[in-house]
Amino acid sequence: MFTNQFGQPMSLSQFRGKVVMLAFEDSQCTTVCPLTTQSMLEAKQLLGAAGNQVQLLGIVANPAATSVAAVLAYSRSHGLVNQWDFLTGSLAQLKTIWGAPKPVIGRINGHAFGGGIGLTAACDLTVAADSATFAFSEVRVGVIPAIISVLCVPKLGVQNAMWLFLTGERFSAARAVEVGLVHRAVPAAELDAAVEEVIGLVRRGGPNAVREAKQLVRRIPRLSLDDGFRWTAAKSGELFRSEEAAEGMQAFVQKRKPRWAE
Repeated sequence: MFTNQFGQPMSLSQFRGKVVMLAFEDSQCTTVCPLTTQSMLEAKQLLGAAGNQVQLLGIVANPAATSVAAVLAYSRSHGLVNQWDFLTGSLAQLKTIWGAPKPVIGRINGHAFGGGIGLTAACDLTVAADSATFAFSEVRVGVIPAIISVLCVPKLGVQNAMWLFLTGERFSAARAVEVGLVHRAVPAAELDAAVEEVIGLVRRGGPNAVREAKQLVRRIPRLSLDDGFRWTAAKSGELFRSEEAAEGMQAFVQKRKPRWAE
């Protein structure tokens, strides 16, 4: 069931806003990745045609399992000790977040281990409370951060990934920013305001341009130099001819906000 920020039930089929935030109660967050993906798919279905108006998707998650010991205890009590998908997220689950057409903002307020870090890496933009802690702690229970490494290594780089994966040490939000896992770290009391600021910044861009910019970042690293120039030249021409570009340029000349930013 979906509720608004006041806890009141709401129907997404009647949604007319531009930002959707998915939040989970602490008691549910031991399976944060499956819950996130399930809720994203459910939200998309319930939004229907109104989903075309949504510019941003935010995810608020604060896992209840705050230590390796707690996670292992949960695994044993639920017969999941050899089934780590519920922690790390399956390939399909992480790809759902990674490939979402809307920008996904992560609000990190608590411990992010295992699947929590995978979810962090899958988000497009991330803001963390400075009290949040992170760890690739899998090696300390005899496994490796296998699935999430596909998303984490490109962000961390080989040097940082090697250190963090092999040591399993905890690191701070400030360190997470330093190694490229998180974009910003702010005091916990300022976290909501910081997320709102990010939302405001992204909403200043044309909705289609923002979607295309996200796909640009995803695609360019996979292309050769020649293919990259060829693809970007075609994409640039396509977008310069779009109605959104015409509106944006006209708004600039007329010194007003474009329609999507009103």
